[in-house]
Order: sequence, then structure tokens, then C-alpha cells
Amino acid sequence: MAFYHLAVTLCAAVLGSPEHCESERMIDTQYVSLVSCYSAAEKIDKKVTGDFLEEAKSQGDEQAKLKVKTRCLTIEEGEAFLKKEGPSALVVTGKKFE
Repeated sequence: MAFYHLAVTLCAAVLGSPEHCESERMIDTQYVSLVSCYSAAEKIDKKVTGDFLEEAKSQGDEQAKLKVKTRCLTIEEGEAFLKKEGPSALVVTGKKFE
């Protein structure tokens, strides 16, 4: 059975500013299979996007845009990613996403 990590990239544009993209980061959770990783990615995409747009609207920005790009990494790809990007590329949540 293969295990996977979830890697996330965020791009946002707020109040007419140019789009800004954060560096890709990896969530500290392992997913049992590729199917569960993709289903978690879909949930995270919706949650992050919804929260961001809600916060932007509460601050009067009706034009805010957010793009979330997720991908599933094998354990080996995840280890290589962290060796290359360093520990700051790991998002420590303490949560287990199912």
C-alpha cells in the first residue's frame, strides 16, 4: 500500500493588487492511498478558498481571487521535496485529514 503527502500552492489577488503566489508547501499528513489524497485535496481546496473569500468580503473586497493548487506526493517525493525546500516548506497542522 502506498502512502502520499499533499502539497499546496496558493495564489491570491486582493483589492486590485497584482496576483501573489506563495511557495509550494507540504501538509504534515500522510494519506493511505492516492484516492484518499485526492479527496482530501478537494476538501482543502474548497475550505481554504471559501475562508479566504469570506474574509476578503468582510473587509470590503468583492473582487478578491484565490487559486489553490494541490498535488499528491509519494513518501519518496515528499522526502525529496523537503530536502530541497527545507523544513519551512512543511505545514505542521497537528490535524489528521481523512
